[in-house]
Amino acid sequence: MYTVPSVLRAQSVQGVTNAAQDADSSIDPAVKAKFDTFMKGVLTPDKENNVNEEELFAGLIQERIYSLKGQEVGDQFKAVFDKNKAQCMGQNGYCFTEKAARDSLVEFQSSGKLTLDEANKIHSEAFEAAQLDDNKTALFDGHGGPNDPTMAVAQMEAALLAAQTMLQKISSGAVAAPNHAITAEYPALGTIALRTDITQLGGTGGDPKIGSKVKSEITPRRYKIDGNEGMLWKPFAEHTGKLIMMLPPTYTGQVQSITLRNSETGHKLDAGRYFSVGAGPTGREKWIFKKPGDKYPDDVTVQIKFRDGNMQTMHIAKPGKRYD
Repeated sequence: MYTVPSVLRAQSVQGVTNAAQDADSSIDPAVKAKFDTFMKGVLTPDKENNVNEEELFAGLIQERIYSLKGQEVGDQFKAVFDKNKAQCMGQNGYCFTEKAARDSLVEFQSSGKLTLDEANKIHSEAFEAAQLDDNKTALFDGHGGPNDPTMAVAQMEAALLAAQTMLQKISSGAVAAPNHAITAEYPALGTIALRTDITQLGGTGGDPKIGSKVKSEITPRRYKIDGNEGMLWKPFAEHTGKLIMMLPPTYTGQVQSITLRNSETGHKLDAGRYFSVGAGPTGREKWIFKKPGDKYPDDVTVQIKFRDGNMQTMHIAKPGKRYD
């Protein structure tokens, strides 16, 4: 998710509010058909035929390059993008499509295939045209549960019509040319609201001590780590008899690693291994460890590293107890 620098704005609604609300019916049918054919060739909608802003952004960057530079250069960029997208795939099969697309554009420009002005123009137009919701300062994916403010999806046809309408308005001068430079800093998950609060963990068998030790150091999403669908520390999994952690659904696809450390010495005790993820948009990841929870010493620090480089830490006072 890209958030415009210096702008912190929470999204007010989930998903699309009327992606094609301002669509221009004057788009030439032949031009529309060509655009739709290209975009449908590079986008992969979900089973409900929805696409999200990040995927649309990546597709639009490709479309802009083909339109500006022609087939040969377009094919060269596609090869770069396909490479970067494959490299960013984690073991759970998730990739930050927005980041892969932007990194590819930067790489392509640095190789001399595009001027910096061309790359900035392509990036800016793709960002503006990929907007599907009321938050025009960010790009969101399609992962999350009900009322998740970091989702933005639309039916394929509506999304393409809205995107092409915006491109036409920019081209005609009806909308001022956007300016989102590729050289600016774009956090992979953006910043919705700065969280420096202490978050309580309790639940069955929970230790009261934990409430004063859990600090959220990440900023991008409104992570929930207590109650239903929150963070679960389960010392004895039924299928293995070993420690398992279940993560909130908003973490799905975001986590790079989970490390357990001795809180006093910082010594590494174990590293989690991604195990599975539940079905559907609210699917939760499970990470498993080598031992039962009670085989780890008291006062464990859990380090959750996210794919954008952010880190979350929490303290587990009694690893043999369940926290949720």
